[in-house]
Amino acid sequence: MVGANQEITQKVKAEKEQQKLQSQLLQSQRLEAIGTLAGGIAHDFNNLLVPILAMTENVQQVLPPSSDESKKLDVVIRSAQRAKELVSQILTSSKQSEFKREPIFLDEVTLEALTFLRSTIPQRISIKKNINPGHPAILGDSTQIHQIIVNLCINAVHAMPEEGQLTISVDTVLNKHKNIHSEFVCLTIQDNGCGMDENTQNRIFEPFFSTKDTQQGTGLGLPIVMGIVEQHGGRIEVESAVGRGSVFRIYFEADTDNKKCEDKKITEF
Repeated sequence: MVGANQEITQKVKAEKEQQKLQSQLLQSQRLEAIGTLAGGIAHDFNNLLVPILAMTENVQQVLPPSSDESKKLDVVIRSAQRAKELVSQILTSSKQSEFKREPIFLDEVTLEALTFLRSTIPQRISIKKNINPGHPAILGDSTQIHQIIVNLCINAVHAMPEEGQLTISVDTVLNKHKNIHSEFVCLTIQDNGCGMDENTQNRIFEPFFSTKDTQQGTGLGLPIVMGIVEQHGGRIEVESAVGRGSVFRIYFEADTDNKKCEDKKITEF
């Protein structure tokens, strides 16, 4: 009898890794194609909405404000405005919206967004803020950062159908990985809601994927967040477990040339 054996563990691992990379490439190409198509449709749709809104508002101005006809036109206007917001989200998701890059302070933008959100978040949800002044600026678009905060907070509220707590933090962190010291500003949004299983977490950034019903979401919120984070050169981390809530951490590289003060709290990661 003659026998032979060969160690193929590394070969199997390499093949699995290659298959994983190929799958990721195909997924990326599909998403890019969807983004291009959606962006083109959104532009055309936006052009159609402009005369609808303009003409409807013109007609409403000649009607008595309390008339049934005026109230019906209110519904048309509100629906058209929601459609414009959806177009804006699609354009952001497909990275075709205008991007301004300027020094902004994340703690200030966060507080402004929370002021806006407080009137829309149910009273059953308590808001905890861990936002200390003194963080360095980041380079980015304040409108898009505002949209990140709003989208993540609304998602968090939807994950807490009963009483819950929404926690928003802004921290300065120092990355000491491989002896490369880089300063980042971290935005953390945490809820103690229903949480997500692993399969859901793997799909949350796919366009139009949603666990909500059609009345609550379009499946664009988190893809938009991911698109904005990538435009800003940042990164996003997600931790979640069923029944234990979710934590979203977004890291933006600090613009160390623009600091509020030196006595800021710094952690490490």
